[in-house]
Amino acid sequence: MNVARRAFPACDGLRAVAAASVFVFHASVLTGLAARNQAGPYFSQLDVGIDVFFVLSGFLLYRPFAVAHVTGRPAPALGHYLKRRFLRIFPAYWLVLICVLYVFHQATAPRASDGLAFFSLTQIYSKERVLGGLVPAWTLCTEIAFYVFLPAYAWAAGRWARKEPRLRVELLAVLVLYTASCVFRIAISTSGYHLAETWLPSYLDVFALGILLAVVSAAVENGVAGTWWRSVPRDSAVWWGAAAALFVAMSNLGMPLQLAAVATPKYLAHHFLAGLIGVLLVCPAVLHEDAGGRVRQVLSSRPMRALGFVSYGIYLWQLPWIVQVQNWTGGHVFFGSVWPVFFLAGALTLVSSWGTYVLVERPLLTSRPREKSGVGVPAAIPSETAAE
Repeated sequence: MNVARRAFPACDGLRAVAAASVFVFHASVLTGLAARNQAGPYFSQLDVGIDVFFVLSGFLLYRPFAVAHVTGRPAPALGHYLKRRFLRIFPAYWLVLICVLYVFHQATAPRASDGLAFFSLTQIYSKERVLGGLVPAWTLCTEIAFYVFLPAYAWAAGRWARKEPRLRVELLAVLVLYTASCVFRIAISTSGYHLAETWLPSYLDVFALGILLAVVSAAVENGVAGTWWRSVPRDSAVWWGAAAALFVAMSNLGMPLQLAAVATPKYLAHHFLAGLIGVLLVCPAVLHEDAGGRVRQVLSSRPMRALGFVSYGIYLWQLPWIVQVQNWTGGHVFFGSVWPVFFLAGALTLVSSWGTYVLVERPLLTSRPREKSGVGVPAAIPSETAAE
């Protein structure tokens, strides 16, 4: 029997927070608010929500495999896993992409190869197309690659665990994955091959942090974590306080407020801090579930979970609506009216996201396994990306 999924209600609310942070990032950058406001350096770092989505994906998708490895039970069925991954990303994405191309006319696919790349989410492997189509979809390309990679990684870790203590193998495998990703990112940064900065190997360290949380969660649940678990903070304010401190540090690295070249040491420091912030924000949602303080209560509340359910749609629809509202109000890229964009684009994004969830996502993703300990609900984004 395959490992059933568990519900982590606070993860739904955290998706809403991450989607909102990316929306504020896009709106503040595209209206020029980030460039002309004293708080600009902070607005321009709110895309850290992408790292939150990647960590969540690593945690939620690997956890069934981690439980299987720790307990010796069968791993999730590959066919079911791949079917759900496809349904999670492509139908809603195709709907929004079609609107961007043929309703909003914010992008074009002049050649058949362009359309094929956009609809198959492979545009990040071409310098000409990397930000073509639906611009934020580069994260979905990375997410899809992670979906394909994860079963192979889980299989290798499971084979290794047959010969060594299982928990030790899981922790060593995460360390290898994280280190390999860091080496890859350093190599491409120093070589100047910036196209590969959006590829999966560049972000495997962030996904690995989510995988680490999955391993810890599975070990604790099955009584093999050891006494060290008692020293892990239970108060969610500790985790989010540390994340806030790192966010301030990252925002004061002196990163450019618009697209521009960045020195390699600063670029690497920024990426490292963003990943740490992502995992610290996720910790209260997945650790010490019977404790935790106000943060976890808010994330698990009905309104936050409701927003979390539509967070994938929020991620997909936000940029098209921001650009469209700018066009209506006579604004231009990096210059325009701030409040109409925030309020009108925000409202239109929510309405469109709800419609996408009700008409597309929920009908396709309601048949998920459930456990007695919690009620399963359709996940929202990846990361962005979005993406369980």
